[in-house]
Amino acid sequence: MKSGLIKRILWIVCAIIVLFLSYYICRVLLFEIHGMNQFPTFLFVFGLATLLISLFAFSRKVVICVALGYIVSFTFAMLFNADVYQNESLYNNAWIIWSISYLLIIVLGIVIELSTRRIQKKQIDKNCQ
Repeated sequence: MKSGLIKRILWIVCAIIVLFLSYYICRVLLFEIHGMNQFPTFLFVFGLATLLISLFAFSRKVVICVALGYIVSFTFAMLFNADVYQNESLYNNAWIIWSISYLLIIVLGIVIELSTRRIQKKQIDKNCQ
């Protein structure tokens, strides 16, 4: 019992550190690349909330996808962004790519977690019969 609690606390601490380091790298160190003030913080808060919810459910795959998905989705956004002219103003679609790819990575983690649990449940049911 105590070992399981220590593992869970270690997962929580490591995942939050990875997410915060990703946020710090994107928000502070690479600010000149994207120039966004509030959006990285908003995405970090969303990721932190999702991370805490998935930690209570103790779904490791979702935790990994949330923690690493922040920096991976930022990389996608910086690789595939484009400037768009609309109503005589210049817009950049990096924030759209960043948020959608982050959501897709989180959903991918949820799908993987649910499918693994379903497979494990089928194996347990098969072994019980």
